[in-house]
Amino acid sequence: MSTSLLHHSLLSRYLFVPFCLRLMASSSPAISSKVEDTADGNAAALASCIFCKIAASGGEKTNTNILYQDNDVVAFPDIKPAAKHHTLVISKQHVLNAKVLTSEHKALVQKMVDTGKKLMQEQGIELDDVRYGFHWPPFYSIGHLHLHVIAPVSEMSFLSKIIFKPNTWWFVTPDYVLSRL
Repeated sequence: MSTSLLHHSLLSRYLFVPFCLRLMASSSPAISSKVEDTADGNAAALASCIFCKIAASGGEKTNTNILYQDNDVVAFPDIKPAAKHHTLVISKQHVLNAKVLTSEHKALVQKMVDTGKKLMQEQGIELDDVRYGFHWPPFYSIGHLHLHVIAPVSEMSFLSKIIFKPNTWWFVTPDYVLSRL
C-alpha cells in the first residue's frame, strides 16, 4: 500500500467518516434537544444515548467498568484509548455537547475536570503529562457531554496527538469551554 493511500485511508477512517456520521446524526430527533434530565428516567434520552444508559445503570446494563460515580458525573475507561490511561468523565444530565453549555454549567465542567485529575492522581500519573478536552461540534461521535482525560500524552501515537490536539477546531480544552460560559 502506498504511503499516500495509507494516509488517505487513516484520515477517512478517523476524521472524515466520523464527521459525516455526526452530521447525519445531528438531525436525528433522538438527540435534537440540548439538555435533558436523565435522573427522572427521560425515556428518549435513555433509549438513544449510550452514555445516558451507562449513567442511569451505573454501568451494569452496558457492562461498563465505572471508575467513579456521584450525583453529577460518571467516569469510565474509553473503549478506544488514545493512551495507556484514557478516561471519559460524563455528566449524568444529558447535555448534547460542550458548545451548548451555559453559565449554569460552569460548576459541572469544573467538577468533570477535578474528577479527571483525581482519577489520574490516584493512578500515580504526573498531571503535567495529562490532556483534558472536549470534542467540538460537529466533530464528536456521541451526542452527550464527555471530557477526555488522556495520559501519558508523551506516549500517545502521532494520530492520537492529532485527534486530541488542544484548541483546534475539533478538540478544545476545559479552559476554552469555561471562557465561553
